[in-house]
Amino acid sequence: GKVPMTPQTKFRMASHSKLFTATAIMQLREQGKLHLDDSVSKHLPWFALKDPQVTREITVRDLLTHRAGLPNTDFLWYGQTNSARTVLERLRLVEPAYSLRSSFVYQNLMYAAAGAVVEAASGIPWARFIETRIFEPLRMSDSIATAETSTRLAERMQILARTDVVTGLLNRAGLNHHMVERLSQMRP
Repeated sequence: GKVPMTPQTKFRMASHSKLFTATAIMQLREQGKLHLDDSVSKHLPWFALKDPQVTREITVRDLLTHRAGLPNTDFLWYGQTNSARTVLERLRLVEPAYSLRSSFVYQNLMYAAAGAVVEAASGIPWARFIETRIFEPLRMSDSIATAETSTRLAERMQILARTDVVTGLLNRAGLNHHMVERLSQMRP
């Protein structure tokens, strides 16, 4: 059966997590903990793309603008349960689709990398940063960042998304598939 939408209806965060990730980056910028033109490797020394020059040149700003030179890389994480770092380390195997900053391809994994930058620059896990620095000050008490934080709300959740729409989402790129599966099982 279908669940009627009400003002209390809850939705997956999914790509809205990009807004929160970008906000977190800007908060850290305002605190002087990072600069948009910092190289990603300054914050994530293990981060690498196939082209070593692009690895040296790609910036935090590039992570947020979908202009990293990569093709769509969803195949690296979709339907899998690997850690964000494991998936991001696979980027070194991906052939560039165009030169850095010359075009636009929507990139979930660059936002996963931006989430890792948030963690590195703040010393706080991405989900905790989002909850304490964004959700709590805005009194977004029914908002959750990851499956791990969902248990406190699970009994109140209603969801209008199909489980097969998004599975295996990285915690840093939205709710992961375990969360979607758990919530979908709670439908009346």
